Amino acid sequence: MLNEAIQRALIGASGQGLPGKEGRHWPTAVSLAAFLTMTMRGLASDSHKSLEHKLYKTATRLSKEGEDHGDDNPKLLALGFVHPSVEDELIALSDLEERDRRIEADVRLLEAEFSSSQDVQAIIEGEKDGMSAQETRDTFDMTPTQYDSARKRLRRGADKLFPGRRKP
Repeated sequence: MLNEAIQRALIGASGQGLPGKEGRHWPTAVSLAAFLTMTMRGLASDSHKSLEHKLYKTATRLSKEGEDHGDDNPKLLALGFVHPSVEDELIALSDLEERDRRIEADVRLLEAEFSSSQDVQAIIEGEKDGMSAQETRDTFDMTPTQYDSARKRLRRGADKLFPGRRKP
């Protein structure tokens, strides 16, 4: 704390501030000991008012309130002070990988079903690449009517292949 107070006094004497640090001006009528003491008090007060300190105090208070919850304290979780366990993250990752495998299998079924339709294949490729309707039409040289017709065929074919999956 003393080093920080001296550093702030030097910054104040030079008249040039540093990023994130303000200098403290030493009035000539005040003794060095009194000036450094008051500077340290001010730094301590600033530290207690900082956002980081307030968040730490809040987290400590909430963890004491939710001791019976362990790591699953809903208040701490809502504030972002608790993260999922490694096991939960692995389960979520596994679920995502399984979902991706199912999507890839569905896309292969759609591609096989529409292997003879270049327009539908173009829409599928556009969807896989995250293209908008306009980008797909431009890339695959389709008119709006061709695109809309192919989109309708794709939707109807998907409804037959995967009944009940589409939300109305």
